[in-house]
Amino acid sequence: MSRHKLNFEELFSGIWTFKRQVSHFDVLITGKAFFTKTEDSILYTENGTYQLHGECQTCFQKHIYKVTAYTFKIFKNDGVLLHEGNIEKNTTFPTTLQHQHHCKDDTYNCLWMFHTRNQFETLYTVIGPKKNYQISTLFIRMDNDKP
Repeated sequence: MSRHKLNFEELFSGIWTFKRQVSHFDVLITGKAFFTKTEDSILYTENGTYQLHGECQTCFQKHIYKVTAYTFKIFKNDGVLLHEGNIEKNTTFPTTLQHQHHCKDDTYNCLWMFHTRNQFETLYTVIGPKKNYQISTLFIRMDNDKP
């Protein structure tokens, strides 16, 4: 069995489904995520739904990815850097990356688990004076005709 090399330009493309568990509210969010190439970046958008207090809620996120084959940076819409990661040239699936950043008094520990070209997970652990929760998300490629 050959091991495929991880390449962020190939990975961060296409249409994905996601399932996100938020421990703080014990909420399961499901939806679709889209990686759309633009002139100088990749636009990430997601739309999801979840039940909270018996009501169906919707959510939406949009981020800008600056990606090369072996590096990525994720920015909020206002240009603030959220996350970054890099891999060695010959890294194969599966692999894991970590990143930590601070936002005011809170610490965000981010873990990316890249299983295959068609599946990866993220795990955020958020700790602060008034925060202590995890957000785990499983992404599965819908247009999985990628080699």
